[in-house]
Amino acid sequence: MTTQDTAPNDGNRVQSILDQLDELDRLAAQAWAVLDAPHYHLDPDGQPLVHNGQPLPDPRPTLAAIDALTKIIARRCALLGLDAPTRHEYEVDL
Repeated sequence: MTTQDTAPNDGNRVQSILDQLDELDRLAAQAWAVLDAPHYHLDPDGQPLVHNGQPLPDPRPTLAAIDALTKIIARRCALLGLDAPTRHEYEVDL
């Protein structure tokens, strides 16, 4: 195999990684929008539930956005090779 044989594949791989990073950026922006927005528990009619005169906060969308961002960061690290190699320890009895 020559360098010419592998060059297009390397270019395709790099472009694929760049495309995935762009998609991760898009997803992260959406997750940040959810994270930055206020969220309230709603009644069946879609109105915010009120407690002591204040809308009752709903932490579930915020927690889901944090979970999504954590996964996006992990995927980005894997694509960029930032994770430390996994070490395995084996014991062999002879």
